[in-house]
Amino acid sequence: MILRPGPLRPRSWILLAVGVGLGSAFAVGYNSGLWAHILPVSSGLTHWFCEWPKVLWWALQAGLSTGVLAATFVAILWYSVESRAMRTEMALQNRIALYDRRFSVFRAARAYLADVVANGHVTMSKAFELLRETAQAEFLLDPEIDAYLRKIYTKSVEMFGLQEQVSALPDGPSLKRASLEGQRLEIVKWMLEQEPIVTQRFRQYLRIP
Repeated sequence: MILRPGPLRPRSWILLAVGVGLGSAFAVGYNSGLWAHILPVSSGLTHWFCEWPKVLWWALQAGLSTGVLAATFVAILWYSVESRAMRTEMALQNRIALYDRRFSVFRAARAYLADVVANGHVTMSKAFELLRETAQAEFLLDPEIDAYLRKIYTKSVEMFGLQEQVSALPDGPSLKRASLEGQRLEIVKWMLEQEPIVTQRFRQYLRIP
């Protein structure tokens, strides 16, 4: 498992700004020789204890402007990092939401095909349900996928018409019945062939980059 550092909390950024300000102040004092003036090496600890109010006052004065600049820089940096993280999170959530909606269309189409193949016939209630559950494909997927789903619906309506014609025929074998049943079975065969094809057509749309 890879451990990644989390974002700094606001309190951490404040402490960082204070640390940068004080560190800058002491660095400026060192480079300017002020520490040598205030705290001569030869004076020892006694001089340090006597002069520490001067040291503290100078550090506060010198660190004030530096600390403000450092705090401003840190605040800008914090806002930039947080904004970028927020944009990244929102983009990921949008991709996940799009994936969920596309997958619901795919699941509806695959379930419908499996039902038709298992039962060998269609009902208009199931066909209308397919049309309703895949209607958003027009806005979520390429036009070719929307056209493909509508073709499944058209084939279902055609198959239902054949079923109705067979039901209206008199009982007993006949050439008309055999012809209609042959056409119906061709559509069932086509539906069976679509079960792996529908997965192939949707595969490129069901990946989260």
